[in-house]
Amino acid sequence: MIEHGEYCDELVVYELFLPKPGKCPKDNKKCIKPEVPQCKSDGDCKGDQKCCNFNCGLKCKAPEPVLPKPGICPTNSINCIKEEAPQCKSDCDCKEDQKCCYFNCGLKCKTPETVLPKPGKCPKDNKKCIKPEVPQCKSDGDCKGDQKCCNFNCGLKCKAPEPDLPKPGICPTNSIICIKEENPQCKSDCDCKGDQKCCYFNCGLKCKTPETVLPKPGKCPKDNKKCIKPEVPQCKSDGDCKGDQKCCNFNCGLKCKAPEPDLPKPGICPKSSINCIKEEAPQCKSDCDCKGDQKCCNFNCGLKCKAPETVKTGVCPKCTAVCKRAEPDKCKKDSDCKGNQRCCYSSCGLKCKDPVKGP
Repeated sequence: MIEHGEYCDELVVYELFLPKPGKCPKDNKKCIKPEVPQCKSDGDCKGDQKCCNFNCGLKCKAPEPVLPKPGICPTNSINCIKEEAPQCKSDCDCKEDQKCCYFNCGLKCKTPETVLPKPGKCPKDNKKCIKPEVPQCKSDGDCKGDQKCCNFNCGLKCKAPEPDLPKPGICPTNSIICIKEENPQCKSDCDCKGDQKCCYFNCGLKCKTPETVLPKPGKCPKDNKKCIKPEVPQCKSDGDCKGDQKCCNFNCGLKCKAPEPDLPKPGICPKSSINCIKEEAPQCKSDCDCKGDQKCCNFNCGLKCKAPETVKTGVCPKCTAVCKRAEPDKCKKDSDCKGNQRCCYSSCGLKCKDPVKGP
């Protein structure tokens, strides 16, 4: 009989290490003779490094950046009462072209949709369902016209999107002057999560948290300096500046600056073409609220930004003809006439005529 302690097999203790997140860098080197491995598993490597097959042997390497795979996650088909444990954390945890998508109560690896989603936002659905209905669609491509495949009343249905109304709030001030434009990350506010807005910010359209402070009146001074490296911002919004100063993009960074005097822009507002029964909400308060050379004009039932009419010099020539029958007008205003010609009453109707010097 073998007594206790006389003989025993060697006891080997194995430590189990979960793989670290991320993907090993690509290895394009062909090897004739493998090198001695420097690691056996991710647990042998420092920090976020992984044990990767690289340049003919196992080595500790920094993982590649986790970039999202192309494609769109399929539409979620049910409202969840209880969340499931996630099966993935990012797209790199999924095989081949599958993406890590929130689907049916948890993160799962799913085959992406090839049909691009239609613009607009699905109507809100507040109904909690115990048993889902048979889906009537799988993606927006299954729906007619501008309808979208939406999770609504316990199942996927084709529904008309909600009106694309702008979200409340003001976009943050742009902080740099751009040499090259970036690809847009959104088209309208409905493409952004929560209360974020689709704003032109730092060289392209991006989803940004709106400012809660209303901008102060006035216009920032012009800044013609092109910057390669932006400066540290001294403010984030007009609320960070004293008195009537505004937070302006000036000389390579956001700074508090006194606004330009609110002088009226040159030109004359066009005449309104209709009689109004009800006034519309104003779209501007003064000329500085309008882009370029546009002016804030009372036009067709409300204040709007409009291109001004140019003021031409000179006086219309006197009309000496006696009319027996009115002729159709060939112009209505000076801007209808070429060059410095003015729209004058002449020979029984309005015509473009060369002006004469005033008295």
